[in-house]
Amino acid sequence: MKWVVYGLLALLLATAFLGAAIGAAASPSVAAPGAVADIPPAYLVLYQDAGARFGVPWQVVAAIGRVESDHGRNPACYRPNSAGAVGPMQFLPATFAEYSWAAGHPGADILDPADAIPAAAAMLARNGMARDVHGAVFSYNHLDSYVNLVLSWATRYGWSMPADATGGGA
Repeated sequence: MKWVVYGLLALLLATAFLGAAIGAAASPSVAAPGAVADIPPAYLVLYQDAGARFGVPWQVVAAIGRVESDHGRNPACYRPNSAGAVGPMQFLPATFAEYSWAAGHPGADILDPADAIPAAAAMLARNGMARDVHGAVFSYNHLDSYVNLVLSWATRYGWSMPADATGGGA
């Protein structure tokens, strides 16, 4: 049994390092020292996988996770906030229901980062991340200050906003 656990840990670490290498290769920017290290390894893999799957920068997905719940470390995220949003990506239940298909299985759980992170990436993609970064993040939370905070974290994680993807917002 302990060899199975060791094997799973080795697989998780290998996946995290491979995902980090792929993510670094996809982005010409360099992350601020220590910034990416602040992301829990399991979350980093989920962000990178969701970003690749839905064609959105994983750093932006991770930045939303940082702003919304400190990558699931803020215990308050597991209780509905005053607006009713809940979970590591702070979805309203109705919005999560609309994007829960992205988890890839029936019965997706708003509280499970393995379900919520792909839903967030799918939402960003559907809301035009490829052509209007500001607009896609604004659709996640309708405050310019939120968009600016998310994009500043994405930059810390090594992302550079394409000059033609601002949509005039940021």
